[in-house]
Amino acid sequence: MNIGFWNINGKKLGTPIRDFAIINQLDILILGESPYEPSELLLILNQYSSDYFYAPEIICKKIQFFIKFKPELFSLIEEKNRISVRRLFSAKHGVVTLVAVHYNSKVNWSNEDQAAQSLIYKNLIDSVEAREGHKRTIICGDFNMNPFDVGMVQSTGLHAVMEKKIAIKQSRIIDGDSYDFFYNPMWSFLGDLGKGEVSGSLYYSPAKPINYHWNLFDQVLIRPALINDFVDDELDIITKIGKIELLTKNHTIDTNYSDHLPIKFKINI
Repeated sequence: MNIGFWNINGKKLGTPIRDFAIINQLDILILGESPYEPSELLLILNQYSSDYFYAPEIICKKIQFFIKFKPELFSLIEEKNRISVRRLFSAKHGVVTLVAVHYNSKVNWSNEDQAAQSLIYKNLIDSVEAREGHKRTIICGDFNMNPFDVGMVQSTGLHAVMEKKIAIKQSRIIDGDSYDFFYNPMWSFLGDLGKGEVSGSLYYSPAKPINYHWNLFDQVLIRPALINDFVDDELDIITKIGKIELLTKNHTIDTNYSDHLPIKFKINI
């Protein structure tokens, strides 16, 4: 199953969105900050076929789902303002849980604020996993945090680690309490020797003493139960859609499209 996420920054990018979905054969297209009415975008996505359906939200207006299968195979479990939890039919596993997020921005929230809120997300995910009776969970979206930020790595947050060898241990004990891992393959993009053409999904270079330049805000996290189903070679940060270059000649993001680059991944479920 091919899944893609793109924070389109409130811009009407009809053709690039359609081509992103078609070229990458996306079974699930997730959009953040979409200005579209779902019916409007369905007309664009289905210009050459009738492949896509809209999976409606109730509370979470920050995220839209467009899927290549009937919505009853992709039911809503729970939502908050910035997180949507879906039950996805799996021929291999029966069901898996797909979570999409659009986290609070660093523009308005400090690192400490984000770390504090990550506890809320952790508790929600733990609660859903307990009710669903499994831990086959995927989280993707715009976390507005880098993989190394406290909210991403702390045990009481998303607890996402960079190595499969660590993640497959399932959990770790801290002061007598057990904390489950997520595996975060996005660490692989950091730096010149990393995976892909860029080191992040958002470029921001303010004249401040601390400046990462590239930030890896758009990520996918996987529970250990699904690591063997994850296709490493299919994970990518997209810099080109057909003939459309999403980077400038200076190797920064062309914000005529969005301030974020899209990501895509594949999981054999």
